[in-house]
Amino acid sequence: MKRHISSCGASSKGRNCGVEGGATRGFTLIELLMVTLIVGLLASFALARLGTVRERAYDTAALADLHSAADEIERYFNEHFEYPGTEGDLFS
Repeated sequence: MKRHISSCGASSKGRNCGVEGGATRGFTLIELLMVTLIVGLLASFALARLGTVRERAYDTAALADLHSAADEIERYFNEHFEYPGTEGDLFS
């Protein structure tokens, strides 16, 4: 039985070595599926973190609005020596 000896030299740096006919080896279906799976997992982690960031931003904005309302009520009290009523005199 004859054995095929590759003619890979130092200049080829491993390209097309060990493959008869000089055909290049492509990616297998399993390799492509694994890469797709890994990219999908990373994307899902990033989107989950983005949802958490949005939720924290909403909470921070709501807390800032509450502080602003409390400051306005205190400012009204300091000017009128009473807290505002329900007739809408807070911003009048």
